[in-house]
Amino acid sequence: MSAKTKHDAFEEFYTRASNLGPAAGTFFNDKAYLFYSNGNLLDLVCMETYLNDDKQEKVRTVNSPNKKKGPLGIEYLTKVAYGGDGAGGGSIPALAACAHEGVLYLFYADQRGTLYQMTSTDGTVWSPALTLSERMRLRPGVRFAAVSAGARLYLIGSGADGMLAQNWTDDGGQTWERSEAREQRRGKDGRPEEIGIADVTHTAACSYRDPGGDVRIMVGYIQRSPDTKSVILRKKEVLKTWLLLHEENAPPRKVNEPQSIAEGDNVSHFAVVPGSIENGCTGSVLQLFVSGKTDKDIKARRYEYSIPSGRWSSPIPRNWGHMSTPSGHHVDAFQFFKPADEGHIQSEIWFTQTFDGSGMTKHLGIGRYRSDRLILTDTFTNWANDDHLTFLGVVESPPPHVLNGSELKDSICSFRFKWSKEEQAAVSAKYKFGASLNFSGKVPVVGLGGELKIAYERARSVTSEMKSIKEFSIELYPSTTKKTATHLYIRPNITRHTYKLADWQKNDLAVQLSLFSVSDLSIEARKGKALSTFPKQPDPNRIENYVRRFTELPDYTDKRLSFSMPVNWSESMKIEENFIKISKTVTSVSNSVSVECKPAGKAPGDVFSIGVGSSFMYTYEVNVSTQFSSQMGCTVRYPNPRSDESDDISEVKLLMYVFYPDKNKTDRCYWIPKETKNQFPWCVAWSVDELVKQGSGQ
Repeated sequence: MSAKTKHDAFEEFYTRASNLGPAAGTFFNDKAYLFYSNGNLLDLVCMETYLNDDKQEKVRTVNSPNKKKGPLGIEYLTKVAYGGDGAGGGSIPALAACAHEGVLYLFYADQRGTLYQMTSTDGTVWSPALTLSERMRLRPGVRFAAVSAGARLYLIGSGADGMLAQNWTDDGGQTWERSEAREQRRGKDGRPEEIGIADVTHTAACSYRDPGGDVRIMVGYIQRSPDTKSVILRKKEVLKTWLLLHEENAPPRKVNEPQSIAEGDNVSHFAVVPGSIENGCTGSVLQLFVSGKTDKDIKARRYEYSIPSGRWSSPIPRNWGHMSTPSGHHVDAFQFFKPADEGHIQSEIWFTQTFDGSGMTKHLGIGRYRSDRLILTDTFTNWANDDHLTFLGVVESPPPHVLNGSELKDSICSFRFKWSKEEQAAVSAKYKFGASLNFSGKVPVVGLGGELKIAYERARSVTSEMKSIKEFSIELYPSTTKKTATHLYIRPNITRHTYKLADWQKNDLAVQLSLFSVSDLSIEARKGKALSTFPKQPDPNRIENYVRRFTELPDYTDKRLSFSMPVNWSESMKIEENFIKISKTVTSVSNSVSVECKPAGKAPGDVFSIGVGSSFMYTYEVNVSTQFSSQMGCTVRYPNPRSDESDDISEVKLLMYVFYPDKNKTDRCYWIPKETKNQFPWCVAWSVDELVKQGSGQ
C-alpha cells in the first residue's frame, strides 16, 4: 500500500492484488473495512488513521490475530462453493457492506445472483454465511446497495427479472419485506400509469436526513432501454437517480420521479454518499462518483446534489491520479470519521475503485476527501434523575425467621447482596444509546440515519458501553413492622456531548447532535410493594405462611434463567455454616428505559434536557447482567428450640428462589409494578418445603 499522488482528493493510495473483483467499504468502530473478491475468496482489509513520529497523519492496515490468510496474504472471510468445491469453481460478482445498529453487515452474491449475509459485532469474529430468500435473488453480475436508515436495513438492487426492488428488514435480517420500484410513464392511451422500473443493472444508494429531519434514500441505478437514435438495434444505458422517503413501520415511498444524470459511454460504475467535499459545494450535499467506459477513454467524474434545492450539479472531472484513468472498474464510497482537535470530529469521504495495473494485476485504489465536521459545543455530566433508573431486582424480604421464644435480633437471619473493589464485579450494565438530532430548531429526532450514524459507528465506548458496579452493599434484617419488598435500581452517571454539524467550510447546517455515554453506576434500594399483595401473603414473622408456597418454578418465569437454592437449618448446625452463597451467573437481560426529555433549560441538571419548544420521549436500551455469587446469599441462625416446648421448631427446609420473568407473561409476575414497562427485574422469593416441630417429627 503506498501513496501515489495529490489531486482533488487530499490523498490517494492503493493496494496491489491480482484477479481483483468488486470491492465495497464501510466505517465501523473507528476503522475502515474494505471487502473485495479475489476469485472465489472474500478478502478483508481493515485500515485506520494514525499519527507518525513527525505528527503526520498516515493510514495503516490493521491485522486481526488468528485469521486465515488468502493467497495475497490478506485476511479472508469465506470461500464461495457455487459451481465447484469452493477451491476454484465459484466467484463473487457483487458485494455490499454497511454498519447498522452496532453490527457490521456484509452481503455478497454468487454467479446465480443468490444473496448471502455475514455479520460481526467487533469486525473480527464473523458469523457463518447465511443464504437469503430466493425471492431476493439478484440479476446475475450486477452491483446492489446495502443501506442503514433509522432502525431499518435495506438491500436495493435489480431482481432476477431485471426489475428494481427494495428489500428491507426491521429485525436485523431475520425477516425481510420486499416491494418493486415503480415510475410513472404515459400509457398507450396517453394517460399516466405506474409501471415497474425494468431492465436495471447496477445500483447504488445512501441514506441521509433532509432539513426537516426526515430520512431519505437516494438511489442511483443504470437502466437499459432501446437507443432510438441508432441505425442498428441496440440498447443504451442511462444513469438515473430516484429519491425515497423512509418511514418507520411502513414501506418506503417515492418522493419524485427518476431523473437522468448521464448516459451511453459516460456510464460504467458509480457510487453515492452523503457529505460535502473540500473546495466543492457548501451546505447539505450528496456526492455521486461516476466512471465511464474503459474502452472509450472517458475520465472519471463526480456530481454534487444540493439537498435543500434538490438539484444535481454539472459533472466535475477527475483529471489527476490513477483513479481518473479509463481502466477503472467497480467503485464505492463511504464516510469515515476520526477525532479532530479540541474534541471535534472530522468526517472524510473515502472513494474506492479497482483499476488495471501492469500485466494481469489489478489495484484497489482509495481516495480520501475532507468532508463535513462535527463541532463540539458542550459537555455535561450528571447522575441521571429517577426517570432513568433501571429496575435491577426485587427482594421480598430477609428469610422468614424462627424465634423459639427468643427476642428478634439482626443476628437471627439476614439477606446480603454486596460487592467490594477487591472482588470481581457482580452487576454490570451495557447501555446502548442512540442519539438525539435537532433539525432547524424542531422537536429532536431520536435515532440515526444517513451521515449521522456517528453514534453507532463511532467508538463503541460511546454508545454500547459496558460498565460494572465496583462497590455496593445491600443488607436486609428482620423486622416486626416492615412488611414491604425491597426494590433495587441501577442509577447511571451520564455524560452528554453536544455537537453541531458543519460543512467543509464550517458553515452551520442547523443540525444539533447529542451523544450520551455512561461514566459510572450505583445501586439504590427503595421501598417496594406490600408483601400482602404477593402470593399467599408472605409475612417474615409468620414462617408457616411460607410452607409449600412454591413447589416448582411458576409458569410465568423464564425457566432458563430462574433457579432455586436450598437453605436448610437444624438445631445441630454450626453457626459458621449458616451463610448460604449463591453461585450462578445469569446472562444479560435487556430492558428499555423511556424518559421524557424536556426543553433545554427547563430541567436544570437533567442531561436529557435537550428539547426545543416542547418535550419528547427518548428510549434507550440497557442490558443488565447479575452474577449471583460470593457475597450474595442469606444467613439463618435461628435460636435452638427450648427443651420443654414441643411447638418450638427444630428443623427448617427453606428454598430461596430467584425468578426471572417470562417477557411474554409480565402481567402475571407479581413483583413487577404495573407502571413499570419494558423492564424485567429478577425477584428473590422464599418458600418452605418442610417445617419440623420439636418432638413431633412433622
